[in-house]
Amino acid sequence: MSYGRLLTAMVTPLNEKFEVDYAEASRLAQHLVAHGSEGIVVDSTTGESPILTTEEKLELFRVVKKSVGSKSKVIAGVGSNSTQASVAMALRAIEADLDGLIAVVPYYNKPSQERLYRHFARSQKQRRSRLSATSRLDKSFGINDRS
Repeated sequence: MSYGRLLTAMVTPLNEKFEVDYAEASRLAQHLVAHGSEGIVVDSTTGESPILTTEEKLELFRVVKKSVGSKSKVIAGVGSNSTQASVAMALRAIEADLDGLIAVVPYYNKPSQERLYRHFARSQKQRRSRLSATSRLDKSFGINDRS
């Protein structure tokens, strides 16, 4: 699957009460697509992922996908410091009918190279059959080839 040449990590609009502004998120996603984004990464670390609840994240995924439809790929940020939390979020995000997932290296833990491999391998194994998953380290760790 091609995700396009220009993917934008979208910020998550918040209102004055620091709640997710879903209407503004929809407008922003449409604006990004209208100005050349072929893919939108939603709720990555750029998108305020550490401060959003699971339900806010899932609603944000659905809102953005609905607002851009097939005009753009939508990739969900499912990374977490916890492998179990990352896998759980990935499995729930799949239900939003997105085009891909992205996960980050577990932050703060400073895992070894082998632990990094296990984190991404476990995450990808859990979701492989249900969605074409992506991670920034797939190729460097050979996850697609080692399983």
